Amino acid sequence: ISQYEQSLQSFSTSLIKIILIVLAIVFIVKLFLTAGHSNIPSLFLFIIALSVSTVPEVLPVIATVTLSSGAMKLTKKHVVVKRLSAIEDLGNVDLLCTDKTGTLTENKMTIASVVSDDSDLFQKLAYASVTPLKGRKHRIQNTYDDAFLSYVSPSLAKESKNYVLIKYLPFDPNDRCSRSILENKVEKKHYLVVVGAPESIFEISTSSKKSEYLDTISKEGSIGLNHLALAYKEIDYSENFDILKNENNLKFLGYVALVDPLRPTAKSAIEKAEKMGIKIKVLTGDSREVAEYVGRQVGLVQSGDKVYLGSELEKMSENDFAIAVHETNVFARVTPEQKFAIIKALKKDYVVAYQGDGINDAPALKLADVAVAVNSATDIAKENADIVLLNKSLEVITNGVVYGRSIFINVNKYIKYTMANNFGILIALSILYLFSSILPILPIQALLNNLLGDIP
Repeated sequence: ISQYEQSLQSFSTSLIKIILIVLAIVFIVKLFLTAGHSNIPSLFLFIIALSVSTVPEVLPVIATVTLSSGAMKLTKKHVVVKRLSAIEDLGNVDLLCTDKTGTLTENKMTIASVVSDDSDLFQKLAYASVTPLKGRKHRIQNTYDDAFLSYVSPSLAKESKNYVLIKYLPFDPNDRCSRSILENKVEKKHYLVVVGAPESIFEISTSSKKSEYLDTISKEGSIGLNHLALAYKEIDYSENFDILKNENNLKFLGYVALVDPLRPTAKSAIEKAEKMGIKIKVLTGDSREVAEYVGRQVGLVQSGDKVYLGSELEKMSENDFAIAVHETNVFARVTPEQKFAIIKALKKDYVVAYQGDGINDAPALKLADVAVAVNSATDIAKENADIVLLNKSLEVITNGVVYGRSIFINVNKYIKYTMANNFGILIALSILYLFSSILPILPIQALLNNLLGDIP
């Protein structure tokens, strides 16, 4: 149940209680004043009519029409609403958890450099490993793969066709790598190729330059460069070959440095969100250095602020974890399970919106008060989303919140107007009836007055 639906239920319950108490008092006092000689049937009829005329029965219609109209207007702002009540929740959002890539950055990665002792072999294996993704239906645009496809020269791309994909394990957010088995048709050899985060690749491979590479990767990460490493080994392949059991003693072949420019509007969108009272927290799978760099550029990380890794959060006590997720704005190398835990902790104090695109984001999307996905997200992410963005940008989300708040204000205006009017009538007619021997207004007139008052 949404925050909006919860608030309406709470309001309706409180309203009914107040009306029943007031009318019960009127009924009892009237009987007391008339020493029990009041016309009970007409009194009951009057009480029922008065209760009906006091309840804002048009509220569901007003809310539905207002939300429907708002949903139509939001589509012009590149925001598609799947659940009407999510518009109200969007207006109530005071904390947004989002990924870095595509929201704060342009999601247009290009390869800045290739670092490898055998650059040609690196590019051929990388190209052969990622090419199958290009033709897949219902996929998120994988900018890492697209960067490889754009970077590799036509001659090397042609040579890479000698490598045929035999088996493929998609990117695993926990291990931070993808696995492929390639067969070289010319040499009749099979290779296990693993592509992923450098620290993950170094755990399963050997390299004489490990410390040198890690130092360089850390320095380049501090200026915003992303990195993707590759390791491989020759294998004896059979149909029952288990990739995960044989994922060891690989040869570290090299890595690439990638550039993903910041969105020009990212910083201004965050400043606008903060003025609106919305906190922004970034949950990314990128390295701490890259996450901290982007956080500093957009104003989310100040001097002395901590950027926590998902692995560090896992080791904390429940109390320390709660403090960390509330005080920290940027989290790096977080897994889907850690994202879920972060949102669960934040929901205790905030109305949380979460923007996610992948299969593994589904649990966090389901948990969030407002689930946001982009049009290019996986099917399961879009199914669990309340709102789908046609343009992945933080500015689009904040604009949606602004409009959601205006709709919320419009519905509240109706509630305030009708409550002031209806309670005025309730109190006035109750007092007149208590001190009069006749009905101050007929039941049908009370209902008609209520109907005519709701039409505007």
